[in-house]
Amino acid sequence: MVPKPHDGSFVRSYPGHASFAADARRDLREFATASGMEAADIDDITIAVGEVLVFAVENIPSLRRGFLLTARHGKDAISIDISDSAARFGKRIAVRDPQFESLAPRGFGMALIAKLVDEVTLSEGGTRVRMIKRFRAET
Repeated sequence: MVPKPHDGSFVRSYPGHASFAADARRDLREFATASGMEAADIDDITIAVGEVLVFAVENIPSLRRGFLLTARHGKDAISIDISDSAARFGKRIAVRDPQFESLAPRGFGMALIAKLVDEVTLSEGGTRVRMIKRFRAET
């Protein structure tokens, strides 16, 4: 069960298999919807989370033991952390130079994530990816 927005946070661990990425995205979508985030922004964060998880499951063997998804609803934003104590996101994730796009059709996940969320950071040691998406100002 996904917590109600008054709970303020969502924490869940998932097995480290690609099939559970869909569960994580669905749970995050429910949490963000209950938090009052607009549908387009929810799409952005679920795509960004999917990109991180696809990369992790394909490239970081230790993440196959599982990952932790944490989302926090603040006053003006939702922060999302994906972590595993043994994974090293920071040593492998990099934004590719667009001039090499024709040579490498894959590997632009971080560039996409940076366009979809307002902030993305990798922790020291590369054990956590944090993304922040701000709520749109009401007009």
